[in-house]
Amino acid sequence: MSKSKIIVCAHKKDFVMDNELYMPLQVGKATSKVDLGFQGDDTGDNISAKNPNYCELTGLYWAWKNLKDVDYIGLAHYRRYFDFMNGGYVSYKDADFSEIYGSYSNPLEVLGDYDIILPKPSRMEASVGYDYIYAHVMEDFYIMNRIIIKHYPDYERTITDFFYRDNRRICFNMFFTSREVCDRYCEWLFPLLFEIEKYVKLSNYKFQQRVFGFMSELMLPLFCLHNKLKIKYVPVCMIGTMTCKENKLKMSFLNFRSNIKFRLLRPRMKNIDCYGRKCHVDLYFKLDNINI
Repeated sequence: MSKSKIIVCAHKKDFVMDNELYMPLQVGKATSKVDLGFQGDDTGDNISAKNPNYCELTGLYWAWKNLKDVDYIGLAHYRRYFDFMNGGYVSYKDADFSEIYGSYSNPLEVLGDYDIILPKPSRMEASVGYDYIYAHVMEDFYIMNRIIIKHYPDYERTITDFFYRDNRRICFNMFFTSREVCDRYCEWLFPLLFEIEKYVKLSNYKFQQRVFGFMSELMLPLFCLHNKLKIKYVPVCMIGTMTCKENKLKMSFLNFRSNIKFRLLRPRMKNIDCYGRKCHVDLYFKLDNINI
């Protein structure tokens, strides 16, 4: 029988699922003053000390390198889980979620013939790339683009199509897939991030210092789309004090409205590609002595 394990990343004391399927993992333990009492990401081959910039990816790296006895693997957060059973935009109290999912053990039923499960996208009025630039550091985004193209030139078309001509926001770095697909993704992702890290100038703002976690929220669906993986989209439920309860009809309407606005604006962006407006980006890089 295939063995599945979903890593639940946590960095502070809070409710966390812990059963045959869900494995709590303390991320950033190498630099934490708190011991949460379960497995940390600071054993074996690890990048635990990078957690302030890599977020839950230090947990993914630990699982990739050290969790070898599983056939299917997933990544979740102590406040965010896939809603495998109810399939709605809901929030749960700790006890309610534990009661519903305490004995749940078979996400393979949901995966079915698909290659990977990802969070259900929301639709934005802007493209994936413009949304990132608006919320984060523009230069970081273009560094990521160029490093990916430098090492994987065949990704250029996929980057253009997804980052500049698509408006699906796929958040949280959450997934569930086979060990084989997870390994392929990690073998692609982490060398790229380590290269990108050489060029990125970390912001003084704490939120923006989580840069590589933010980047990977784009890189995970990019990898899936480029490799033509069959994606099953599943809603994410929020746990505890997080308020994310929405009416399904309302969410559908908001997504529809955003999609219409994006389609109306799309012709104006037809000449944008994975290099952005090259003359402008080259100038930004020159000012910061960035040569890629």
